[in-house]
Amino acid sequence: MASVDEAGGPGRRRRFRRPSREAVRLAALALLAGAALNLAFAPVGWWPVAPLTGAAVSALLAGRTGRRGMLIGFWFGTGFCWVAFQFLRVFGPGAQEAVGVIESLYFIPFGWAMARVSLTRFAPLWQACLWVGEEFVRSRWPCGGFSWG
Repeated sequence: MASVDEAGGPGRRRRFRRPSREAVRLAALALLAGAALNLAFAPVGWWPVAPLTGAAVSALLAGRTGRRGMLIGFWFGTGFCWVAFQFLRVFGPGAQEAVGVIESLYFIPFGWAMARVSLTRFAPLWQACLWVGEEFVRSRWPCGGFSWG
């Protein structure tokens, strides 16, 4: 099979493109914000952390492209879900990882939409609607939902 160059024609093999420093920085901040959101839930119960992390992820997504929003959303969801579902380890190896990854996928379209509406009028209203919508879908599908976070 012939290799394809960057322009799409035959030629050199396509090389792996390293993510930019900004992409890595945003992903790390989103991961930390997602993990910090868990402090708002039991057993810690520091509820003021929830609006702070919501504001943090909104600030990370403000004015970004949809593609960058998907990246931020995924890493925010991964940070949140990975920690939130630690209790699933009692069901055996892989349970927490599988549910964590599946639940993280919900945050990809969420991140895209949050980034897109951040450029509109009444952005905070639309972003609040997206938070509720994401939780609504996640609490109903698949298998009756899994909104334990």
